[in-house]
Amino acid sequence: MAVSVETRSWTVDDLYRIPDDENRYEVLDGELLVTPPAGPDHEAIISRLHALLVGYVATNRLGIVSSRNSAVHRRGSLLIPDLLVRRPPTAKGQSWADQALPILVVEVRSPSTWNRDSTIKRAFYLDQNIPDYWMVHPDLEEVVVARHGEPDRLETGTISWHPARVAEPLEIALRQVFHGD
Repeated sequence: MAVSVETRSWTVDDLYRIPDDENRYEVLDGELLVTPPAGPDHEAIISRLHALLVGYVATNRLGIVSSRNSAVHRRGSLLIPDLLVRRPPTAKGQSWADQALPILVVEVRSPSTWNRDSTIKRAFYLDQNIPDYWMVHPDLEEVVVARHGEPDRLETGTISWHPARVAEPLEIALRQVFHGD
């Protein structure tokens, strides 16, 4: 006897019909990704990174830093990274698809998401020509930096971010990210 399993391709419109249940829902190439709420350690790292990026982004007029409230919507996929930097909206009422692509996307490792963050989401972000994708690993206190067309780089003491057309890079001691000092 053959067993038939029905699968379906998810769309961004399908996401908007899912009731709010505290989980984060994303669609990547027709696949529904469901993420449970992040824990306090995860949120603390995002908060610290946000604070460390805001001044540099403002000083260099790079746009805005957004954590867990912005989406990347391209090619029928909609992803909600832990943190991103992009130009602000140019007009009220624009959709996520109308927004500029981020210049930095950050995902913080969680046991439930790490595999997809480091594989399919990494590939999506790089395919969209997002200049920098950081995969933050709290347990090992390291960051893997992925850039389109370059080998991944492992950062363990300090991370350097040097966006295009900015004179000086931002240097962040990872102790600040993982411990707040």
